[in-house]
Amino acid sequence: MFLYPEYKSRDELEAFAKLLFEKLKSAIIIDDNEIHIKCCIGISVIPEDCIDIETAIRYADMAMYYCKNTGKQDYAFFEEIMELDLKEKINIFRALEDALLSDGFTVLYQPQVSLNTGEVTGMEALLRLKKYSYNSMKFIKIAENEGLIISIGRKVTEIVVKQIADWLKN
Repeated sequence: MFLYPEYKSRDELEAFAKLLFEKLKSAIIIDDNEIHIKCCIGISVIPEDCIDIETAIRYADMAMYYCKNTGKQDYAFFEEIMELDLKEKINIFRALEDALLSDGFTVLYQPQVSLNTGEVTGMEALLRLKKYSYNSMKFIKIAENEGLIISIGRKVTEIVVKQIADWLKN
């Protein structure tokens, strides 16, 4: 963490971040081992973003993780959308945990139809949350990132197997 007091502009902070990247380009040799340092930099500015150091640190951390999620070494200034995205991810994670504990998933079935014959050749199982309206692409990505995807996969398998058994009875 760097504290950069009395900066004059965002451009100055940006130049400092670029200088840090330049300094870290060269490998460091430790006991004949070549070490390459990779980093992401999050920047929060007082008083533009917030007024206290604790919040500034939290915001800089959010901006850093924003860079990490892009998969490349970079820097980012904190933006309010980052905090909103984090809150949404937390809410989705809690919704997924709730759904796992409370029979909160439903599966919709979309027929797969042969273009040649017009016959149904299979079904695609589409996962949805019963009590929440989150986009499935978004909540599945969060489930993967947060280690819930295997538990959800097991739950979906149970639902689908039960449905197939019910169809076969009728």
